[in-house]
Amino acid sequence: NGELAVSGSTPAWITPVDMQAQDIQELVIEMRGHAWPVGQRGCVHFATETRGLPLERPACFSWTADGSRQRLTVPLGARPDWTGFITHIRVDPFGTDSQPGWRLVHERALLRRRGDASNK
Repeated sequence: NGELAVSGSTPAWITPVDMQAQDIQELVIEMRGHAWPVGQRGCVHFATETRGLPLERPACFSWTADGSRQRLTVPLGARPDWTGFITHIRVDPFGTDSQPGWRLVHERALLRRRGDASNK
């Protein structure tokens, strides 16, 4: 069905990308989840050919983990460190203050190219 359910002690997923950063404007994520507190702060990390997957300086987003479907847009193109050949993206959907018992269903993620108005 195209969904990825994530639960357990490590609330994250990572995917290979293999694209030039200059071609990508933003990451769009569709997901739903349950957590406490309901107001969550997720973050996106990325690796390049010359830099591993650092956890400092993430691109973060806010969302509501109340079970409803969320469509989140994470701007990446204007970041000064968004350069080079992107090899991987990691999404940490839940903040460090989340209580145990969370569950996430990741429905879809896409990298929107610069100037691409489709898939909105």
